[in-house]
Amino acid sequence: MAAGAVQRAVEQALEGRVQGVVERAVDGALLELRVALQEDIRSLHVEVLREFESSRDELRQLLQQSGAELSRLRDENSRLREENARLHGPLGRAMSSGSNVNGVS
Repeated sequence: MAAGAVQRAVEQALEGRVQGVVERAVDGALLELRVALQEDIRSLHVEVLREFESSRDELRQLLQQSGAELSRLRDENSRLREENARLHGPLGRAMSSGSNVNGVS
């Protein structure tokens, strides 16, 4: 039986060593995976920030263009109101005096 006890002790020692090797291999693989994931997340974060900056710049440019267009439209509207008032001036006076375009009251 002493030989059986020695054999069991050797098997247990080997199992312990194998288990230690496997644990170290798994720990190493997990560490590599963690590092790779951190790098991927960092790269994704940088990409999202770049996209945000690009979108922000594009939106800023669109707002500036819209502001310029709005200013141009306001100026045109003001000019058209003045022209409208000028053109309606004689007609408005004629209508208030009781005559229409054909001179009939």
